[in-house]
Formats: sequence, C-alpha cells, structure tokens
Amino acid sequence: MANWDAIKAVEKAHRTSVLDGIPEAMPALALADKVLGRAAKVGVERAAAPIPATEEELGEQLLAMVVAAREQGLDAERALRGALRAVREDVRAAERD
Repeated sequence: MANWDAIKAVEKAHRTSVLDGIPEAMPALALADKVLGRAAKVGVERAAAPIPATEEELGEQLLAMVVAAREQGLDAERALRGALRAVREDVRAAERD
C-alpha cells in the first residue's frame, strides 16, 4: 500500500491535499466513504456507530434513518454533506500541522 501511495503521489504531484480529486457531485453516502478513507490517511477519523451484522440490516437501518429525517423535515443528503464539511476542515488542519 505504501508503494501504491508513492506511485500515485508522483503521478498526481500537483495535488496539495489527500482530498484533491474527489468529485463533489458524488452522492453523499459514496462521498462520505471516499472522504473518510482519505481522511484516515492523515490521521483524521470519526467514531464508529454500532453497526448491524449484515449489509441487509445496514440498508434497513439507513433507510429507517432517512424515513425519520423526512418525518422531521430534515434533508439526510444535506445533513451528511454538512458533516463531511467538518471532516474536510479537520483534514486540512491536519495537513497544515
């Protein structure tokens, strides 16, 4: 993995952040996966929630959260993107240090 990262660093020398190159147009859930993966490379992590045993159960739990958000007038997509902004800020701070 370190060798792969070194090769990619040479190929993408113009990038100044591990977050560079992540398309903002991605759906929020896919974007969260990508941003969190890159954030971990610079030591920025978030606490994990209890997770179901299967992907089917996970899907049902995610769906239930969207239903609850809708009932409260909340936009789950916008909420997740907002949380990701905080992760990005933490990544940039870690990269400056």
